[in-house]
Amino acid sequence: MAFHDHAEVFSTEGDFHARAQDPDSALATFARSVDDRNVKLHLLWL
Repeated sequence: MAFHDHAEVFSTEGDFHARAQDPDSALATFARSVDDRNVKLHLLWL
């Protein structure tokens, strides 16, 4: 979820939660933690 001063991130499994400076930073955090080349990251706006 994006707010004016930060973004909240939740994994699809619900076992991970993080707070980031902005949505792009949140996506970059997940990208660094993925070492499987078959995994694609997506930023969804709800």
